Amino acid sequence: INQTNKRFVACDGMVLAVPVDNVNDKDVLISKNKYYGTMTISGLFDVMNNIPISYYPIKLNNSTKTKHNETAGFLQQIQNLNNNDVAIFDRWYFSDELQKKLKEKDIGYIFRMKDNSKMFKNMDYNASKIIYHNGIKIQLFKYKLNNNTYNILTSITDSIKIEEIKALYWKRWKIETDNKKFKYDILRNRIRSKNNNSLYTDIECIKFMSTLSSIIEFFGRSELSENKKINSVNCLHILYKCLLKIIMYNSEDIKKICRIIGIIYKKVIEIVLERSYDRKRVTPSTKWNEYGNRYGSSYN
Repeated sequence: INQTNKRFVACDGMVLAVPVDNVNDKDVLISKNKYYGTMTISGLFDVMNNIPISYYPIKLNNSTKTKHNETAGFLQQIQNLNNNDVAIFDRWYFSDELQKKLKEKDIGYIFRMKDNSKMFKNMDYNASKIIYHNGIKIQLFKYKLNNNTYNILTSITDSIKIEEIKALYWKRWKIETDNKKFKYDILRNRIRSKNNNSLYTDIECIKFMSTLSSIIEFFGRSELSENKKINSVNCLHILYKCLLKIIMYNSEDIKKICRIIGIIYKKVIEIVLERSYDRKRVTPSTKWNEYGNRYGSSYN
């Protein structure tokens, strides 16, 4: 696994609770008890580097009007994957349509299949075999771990040990811990925005904080001994308590930081030159207006 140049990407979704005022026909559904809205975020996570690749609010379409479909969310952000990537899915993702789509995009895959999948019916534990499904060559693995049966379907058909497959699927759990950080360590409680504009702003802020704290964790790992690990909560503490101090008061790094911010500014913010708008009101219509307050009495 460590010698390959492929990127292994875990895929998963998480549900966020939002105020019922945000329910719409785009991406927020009403909960079963009608008390709040639900938004599902589809995530992609680099399991080898412990870095989130993207968080994407799933958009509703005609096939997902009554519930959020994580497969649909993955397809809406499939452009974030490269043709040398291997996507790792849990047991609710597999479909013939998704397999064909991944084949078209030349993206590898590892699916955990449902326990009642007919393809694994006559297989023994700790066994593997190569078959064709939908005209596509695939490899099947079956093993047992902690009394749970794992049926794995993968596009990897060259020589690979079952121990490596076990390790790769086990690494998928890292996206679950990243979702926990997103929902509980950063968000702490449900989103309280009362309108859609504020809702999307909150989502973008949470995405930024989660990604930035993961970057801190990524670079910090190289400084640790093998018997230590970085706690995500500590990374958030550094982000909240120390980053502003480093940016504002550490003169040695200020040029590097400004350069990074400049790159972000140029890449993210679209600048339209020679564009202006006529000012509609010269003076404010508040109590500070010399001609009086439109909401109350006049002021001298």
